[in-house]
Amino acid sequence: MKKKDLIFILLIIVAVISLSILLNPFKHSIQMDDQGNYISRYAWVSGQEWSELDLTDANYDSPEAFLKDVDDYVEIIGKELNRSEWINTNIKDGTLDNLIEIKFSSGRSEASGGGYFESETYVRPVILLNIDGFEGGRDNLIHELVHIIAPYTSSKTMSEGLACYINDHYSKYDKTFLFDGSVHLIVKENLEGKYGNLVDYLGNNANGSNKLYTSDKKRDILYYAFSDSFTTYIIENVGIEDYMRLYQSDFKDEDYIDALGSDRQTSIDRWQAYILDFE
Repeated sequence: MKKKDLIFILLIIVAVISLSILLNPFKHSIQMDDQGNYISRYAWVSGQEWSELDLTDANYDSPEAFLKDVDDYVEIIGKELNRSEWINTNIKDGTLDNLIEIKFSSGRSEASGGGYFESETYVRPVILLNIDGFEGGRDNLIHELVHIIAPYTSSKTMSEGLACYINDHYSKYDKTFLFDGSVHLIVKENLEGKYGNLVDYLGNNANGSNKLYTSDKKRDILYYAFSDSFTTYIIENVGIEDYMRLYQSDFKDEDYIDALGSDRQTSIDRWQAYILDFE
């Protein structure tokens, strides 16, 4: 190969790389603004809040590493749930108001804004991560990101089930969210006992029957486990696309039949039979 040909090829490579950076400036870099905030392509975190964290046992030793995972997770969720176009339309580079704000709180982790609300109007997304969980390496990050990116659903159990499912399959660290071991085995151990009536909450719409408020911590955790198990079973049997059709429905029997091929009770009965035989 002649020297001038080699130079020409190298110039093309440099041009392609430069164009890629121009089109996607935050893909591989974290910026800091004049207020001390760390900003990535999809999210930002206060430098002041970050400096107050004890990172001894955390999964991250820097805001750059943390925000890189946030961006990776956003793209994974977008691809898995077919929401990449929604992300590119609503979570935009440029201003903090259009990015996911991540804060830390002594309360429970939670998400607001984005696709989590029924309103068609885009609401600025905010994630609160429990400080103790984050500092202890159980940050629920991808779980809360799912709530921001997934479309609205009127079923609390389907919302939490999907967030748990994505966490189980794609989290780099805390694979089991609130519980240790196989979610199906956890449900099997509790399906016919004191907490068996959690089945009644599965796949209902927002008429009050699908929400759980209790002081029983184990019951709260099992609510997530039942939701996770039911969601996992459905997706593994019919696929994510049919699950998402049900996810965005009114959860009537005809919606179940359309998405799963059977009404709600039959679908739950089949899931229960699967769980009782699961090993």
